[in-house]
Formats: sequence, C-alpha cells, structure tokens
Amino acid sequence: NATNGVWVSSTGTGIAIQNNVILGNGTANVANDNAGVKLSGTDVSTALASNTITSNRGAGVLALGNAKATLTKNTISSNTGSGVQVTSGTLVVGGDRNATDASLRQNANTLESNGRYGVEVLAGAFAQIAGNAMNVNRLGGVLNPNAVAPVIGTATRSTAVATNGLLTVTFTGLTNGDVVHVYTGSAQGRLYLGKFTATGAAGTFTMTLAQQNVAGVTASVFAGAPITATKTTAAGHTSALATAKTVARV
Repeated sequence: NATNGVWVSSTGTGIAIQNNVILGNGTANVANDNAGVKLSGTDVSTALASNTITSNRGAGVLALGNAKATLTKNTISSNTGSGVQVTSGTLVVGGDRNATDASLRQNANTLESNGRYGVEVLAGAFAQIAGNAMNVNRLGGVLNPNAVAPVIGTATRSTAVATNGLLTVTFTGLTNGDVVHVYTGSAQGRLYLGKFTATGAAGTFTMTLAQQNVAGVTASVFAGAPITATKTTAAGHTSALATAKTVARV
C-alpha cells in the first residue's frame, strides 16, 4: 500500500489487530508519517498481538494523537524507521512495570534490524517497555528522553563451589521505586533475565544458577556475555538501555 498497512484513526474500544502479516507499506511516504500500523485516534484499548510487521517504509508501528495500545508477541523487523515510534500517546510494549517475569517472557515482542530504534519515544509521550527481545536496530534499542538510563557498575558470575553460577549485577543512577529489567544476549537485550525494584540510589540484581536454568538462559550469562537493563519510573517512563557491561568471572 502507498501509505499505511493499517490505520486506526477514530475513537473506539476493543480494537484488536492480530495474526496479520503487514509488509512493505508506505511506498509514498514523503511526509514520513506512514507506517505498517498507524494509531492516531483516541482509542483506549487497541491491542496488537502476534503480528509480523516488517519492511515498511517508516515505522513498524506509529502512535500519534492520544493513541493508547498494548503490543504483545509481535515480530517487528526491518522497517525503515523505528520498530515502534511513540510521537504522542501511551503504549505498553511487551509488558508494564508490574508484570511478572513469566508474563513478560510470554508476551515479549521481537524488535530487530529496524532502521532507527527498536522503540523510539518522543518527549512527553509515554511508553512502558519490558521483556522484549531487541537486537541490531541501527541506532539502538530504546530512545526515551523522559527517563535517564541506569548505570551498570559490575556484572559477575561466581565460580565458587557454594555459589556456582550466581550472577550478580550492580546498578547506580536509580530512584527509589524504579523497576529495573535486566537483559543479556546482545547490547540491546536479546534475552530477558528478570527484574527488581530499586530501594535507593543503587540496586543489585542477583540470579541463581537454578533460576537461570528455569529461565532457559544459562548459556547466555557465562563470563563474557553482555548485560544491559532499562528502568521504568513510577510515572511510567521506560528509559533507554544501560551501556552494556561484560560479565566477569569471580
């Protein structure tokens, strides 16, 4: 299609966009405001689930106006713009700050190989972004000027017999109540590990070998693996990813 693959432009409830392949739209994207899926109305319950949104000229999903949507289990890849661009409105991409680890893993989106960011959030817009698999987006995993990324101090994996496999990651740059989501597998966070809630300006994420086995990510957190993370503030803004830290053996 010359403009959008799907365009939600009015007010409604219960709109579901699911199980589609949305491919190669926006061939006339002169104004750079077309997308695979464009949300520009005031709908309060648009759900995008289990779609493949790929190779569109512009963003994979573009939110404008007072758009509100939840994105789960989508593959959003190889779009010219960002995988998801939130110009205004409120989006939940994968899960919110209160979601359980099991729910986040179940509902994760894959955001990769997009021409800008995995998720790009403009000033004043809202996006909670958690649990997703992000990789090789050209400019980075997440851009959000509404929240400052946490800083990883150390990332270690113990080889001591009593604590064999214990993964410990320390953070600064946090505010009391921030929810931190931790990832590995790439500098943009290809695999979700888990979360913790900060109780001060610093915090620690610790994952036992048993927990790593349950999550199915043990092989990805050996020494030499990258660790990164976002924080989601009490106001509902998810930050960019922290600068990745390499796990060291101790």
